[in-house]
Amino acid sequence: MNILFIILVVLLSVLSLLFILICGYDLLLHYSAMYKRRKIGTLSENEWIIRVKKVAFKWLKKMPELKLTNNTSYALIEKISGKNKSSNFASWQKAALVLGLYENGEEVDTAPFINSKGEFETDYSGVDSAMLAYALLKACENKEALKPAMDKTFKLVKSFCDEDGLIQYNNKKGNFYVDALGLVCPFLAEYSVAFGNKQAEEMCVKQLIFYSSNGLCEKNFLPNHCIKKDGTPLSVYAWGRGCAWYALGLIDSYEYLSESAKKQVLPLIENFANVLLKYSLKDGGFSNLLTVSGYDSSATAALGFFLARAGKILGNDDYILCADKCLKKLVSYTMKSGEIDASQGDTHGIGNFSTFYDIMPFTQGMALRLYKQLN
Repeated sequence: MNILFIILVVLLSVLSLLFILICGYDLLLHYSAMYKRRKIGTLSENEWIIRVKKVAFKWLKKMPELKLTNNTSYALIEKISGKNKSSNFASWQKAALVLGLYENGEEVDTAPFINSKGEFETDYSGVDSAMLAYALLKACENKEALKPAMDKTFKLVKSFCDEDGLIQYNNKKGNFYVDALGLVCPFLAEYSVAFGNKQAEEMCVKQLIFYSSNGLCEKNFLPNHCIKKDGTPLSVYAWGRGCAWYALGLIDSYEYLSESAKKQVLPLIENFANVLLKYSLKDGGFSNLLTVSGYDSSATAALGFFLARAGKILGNDDYILCADKCLKKLVSYTMKSGEIDASQGDTHGIGNFSTFYDIMPFTQGMALRLYKQLN
C-alpha cells in the first residue's frame, strides 16, 4: 500500500512539474514578446535599415522559431514534436532574406545552401524551393557553379505540372494556387536566361497568363488563393499575401523575359498596380484581406516592393508614392531590435489562414527590397 502511494505521489509530482514547465514556457514566450515590442516604431529610417539588415543576416544563419499552427498554448509540446519545422517553409523565407540583402549591395555566401558539387545541401521536395533557387542564382556571379541545383529544381517544378505545363502547387491534380506564381515563375524566367532553356520561359508566361485569366475576381480583379483549372474558386479572393504572390510572380519574372514575353506581362503588371492603389490603407500598407480592414506586414512589404518596381518600369509616381507609404508603415511596426512585427503566419491549407501575427523572415527580406527600390 505504501509503495503504491509513493508511486502515485511521484507520478503526480512529475505530471505537475510537466504542467508547470509547459505553462511556464507559454508565459515566458508571452512576456518575452511583450518586452520586445516596447518602443516599437521609434527607429529613425537610418537606424531602421541598419538594424533590419543585421536581423536579416542573423536569421540567414539561424532561422527564428516560426509558428506553423494557430495554437497559442502548449508551445513547448510543439517545439519538442517539431511541428513548427519545415524545410520547404524555410526555403522561401531564406530566399527573401537573400534577395533583400543582395539587392542592398551585401555579399551573400551560397556555401550554406550549395555544396561543392553545385547541389543543394537540403533535399527539397516542394516547389517552394524554387524561390530559394531564384534568389541564389541571382546573387551568384558564377551561374554554372549552381547548375546542378538549378537543373534539379527545374526538374522538380516539371514534376508538379499537369499535362498542359501548369504548376499544381501541392501536386494535387486540378488545384492551382496563387502561391506558385511568386514562388516558381521568377525562377523559371531566370533559369531560362541563365541556361538558355526556352521551355522554362514558356512555362512561366503560361502560368502567369493562366492565373490572370482564370484566377482573378471579375469585379475587383484580385486573385483567389486557389482555383480549379476551369477557374472555379476554391478559396477566398483578396488574401493579402496571395496578392503578394501574384504580384511577385509578375514583377520578378518580368526582368528576365524576352521582349515578346514582356509585351504579354507588362499590361498585367500595370493593371494590378492600378488595382492595388484602390485597396491600400489610408495610412499606408495593406490588409491581411485587401477588401476588409486589418493589417499584414508581409503583404505590405511585398506589395510595396511590387509597386515601387512597377513605378520605375512604367514611370508612374502614384505607384511609388503608395510604395513609400508602405515603407513608412513597416517602419512603424519595427521593433527596436530591427525585427518587423505583424506578419500573418503561414497558411494551413485551402482557405485556412493563420490567425497568428508576428515576425517573419519573408517580410524582413521584402522590406529590404522595398527600401532599395525607393533609395
